[in-house]
Amino acid sequence: VAEAGKRGKNLQVIADRLDRLTEALDRTLDRIDGLETRTGTVLDEQQGRSQVTIRAASQALTTSDALRRVVLREYERRAEAEPSDSELGRTASSLVLCDAGLLRLPADDGVMLPLLSSNGVWEPELSTLIDSLVDPGGIFVDIGAYVGYHTLRVLSRLGTSGAVVAVEPQPDATILLRHNISMNVSQPVADRLTVIEAAAWDTAGSLRIEPAMTGGYQVYPLDPDPEPGLEPDAEGEVPVVPTVASVRLDKELESVATLQGMPLSVVKVDAPGRGHRALGGLVRLLRRDRPNVFCAFSASQTSAVGDDPAAVLREFGTWGFDVVLLGDDEPSTPAQVIDRADGQHSVTLWLRPRATR
Repeated sequence: VAEAGKRGKNLQVIADRLDRLTEALDRTLDRIDGLETRTGTVLDEQQGRSQVTIRAASQALTTSDALRRVVLREYERRAEAEPSDSELGRTASSLVLCDAGLLRLPADDGVMLPLLSSNGVWEPELSTLIDSLVDPGGIFVDIGAYVGYHTLRVLSRLGTSGAVVAVEPQPDATILLRHNISMNVSQPVADRLTVIEAAAWDTAGSLRIEPAMTGGYQVYPLDPDPEPGLEPDAEGEVPVVPTVASVRLDKELESVATLQGMPLSVVKVDAPGRGHRALGGLVRLLRRDRPNVFCAFSASQTSAVGDDPAAVLREFGTWGFDVVLLGDDEPSTPAQVIDRADGQHSVTLWLRPRATR
């Protein structure tokens, strides 16, 4: 009887505990239901806010597109009012709105014009890197400036500090470059720009030219022993080989009074296969100021001007630069660069100043 009584008491204690656990479980389930309800409410609110944000973004994009069309139409009307005998009036061009501003490009440009029209940016990775490295008190040199996309971007960021030098031998491109600068920046900022209308090379003289696929000119050394006798045309005229003046940039920069005392900050060379020749005329200042240099490189086009691609890449090292492929962190060997460039129009090299001890 005593043992049964103890068992009865234990069963009662267990029953009480089960009752308390059941109550606790009920309360926990109630809390879970409450949390689910609140979570559902929060998600509904977030979804509602997301939809509002999406609608606002869509409206902003629509408004931006409308404003873009208005701005482009207005500038087109201004261009139509340009006298037909003016330099700009004689140059067939199309207008695009991009991150650099309102740019005019040659109407027959089949590479840069469609990309800027659709994307609004050109070489964004290179542009971002240039922005991070350009020194407000230094000189940005844009070799192969074309219509001034990079020139304008950097000039706008420097304002009235530092200076920009644009080197472009193609006459129509320089006309559009000057126009693009005048339309997008104030006169005090435009005064910080120096335009050199010639081809940068390692010797001063003349170079043979051909139209480049991406705009502007491709330049070649004049053949010292030209093939005999170009055939006369139907009118008896002997064709003349088109040429352009070449300059050494070190002498050109040192002759500009407004650039005195300012070091080279960043140099950009857009001349695949010829960049090393352009930099060869600047090597003294490169060694002195140790700027960051970005150079378009093509092994096949380097060979086309009579130079060995591997030797060119090794030469950059003797100037005190590591050769880094754009997008990489570590330097590459000449063989690695040539292998990466195989089958491409060009690759961009970052000639990064080697740390000095």
